[in-house]
Amino acid sequence: MNSDTYTYNGETYRRQGDEWINAATWLKPPLVIARELDRQFGRPANPTTNTPSVKRATPRAPGKPGRDFTGLAETDFSGNIAGTSWRKKTSLGGMLAQRLADITGRPFLSNVVSRRTMVLIGQPPRFDSNNVDKINLRKAKFYFRLNETGANYGFYIEKEDKPMDDSWEWPTFLKALRETAVTSAVEQAMVDHDLAWFVQHYEGSKDGPRSDLNFVLGDPLIQQMAEGERPITWSDLAGRLDEAAPLDWYDVFLRRQLSRDEAMALGAKIVEPVVDVFRPLIPLYNACAG
Repeated sequence: MNSDTYTYNGETYRRQGDEWINAATWLKPPLVIARELDRQFGRPANPTTNTPSVKRATPRAPGKPGRDFTGLAETDFSGNIAGTSWRKKTSLGGMLAQRLADITGRPFLSNVVSRRTMVLIGQPPRFDSNNVDKINLRKAKFYFRLNETGANYGFYIEKEDKPMDDSWEWPTFLKALRETAVTSAVEQAMVDHDLAWFVQHYEGSKDGPRSDLNFVLGDPLIQQMAEGERPITWSDLAGRLDEAAPLDWYDVFLRRQLSRDEAMALGAKIVEPVVDVFRPLIPLYNACAG
């Protein structure tokens, strides 16, 4: 991938194959801008006209991401990790990280969550020894998770059930929910990929009683409750999360859901729709880093 960047109208772009990508948001620019970038900076040379085609052997390296993954099996949806392998770096977990790295030109890693049918995807600085299992729950990440009914995947962040220092990204996440540039990108992703917010609220501690909050796309958002629906703004959502008591724990997901049958039917190709959801959420992921 070409790592050179080009500036046009105050925005920075780079090539991804034969397409232009905004280097800040990792989204494609409008066609009129892409054509102007081609005009000013030129299209990539066709390698078939300049370089003789050479067929090279490409032996599979040991530990190659996704080497062992051919698709999800019915037993993967049992609700526990016994007898499953899809979370490994040589299976779906590693395959998701590698595909996101290929698309963005940035390094991404995968890491399993102990005793959960869940894998987290993030850049190396978001995985360190500051938390259990070196997955660093203080940082926002992408995720993929299975349960008895299907798969869900998208963006994930947590709030600690005790006072948090500045290594936690929760405060910058709440700030991002009040920034129009970020929420506009998130709204578009919610439209394009049928995403919804799902919040698990644990009162008093991670072991306390749990209640679930659901927010779907509206104008701009709708909170779904047992007693009905309530329209809210992005600022309302940020305020609702910000009013949590210091000892409350939050697990926050912005997610797409697939049924078990849908997920299995995709086979190894499930990687593409999952990464298609990760990619437009990069502005939110970036904003959480401050």
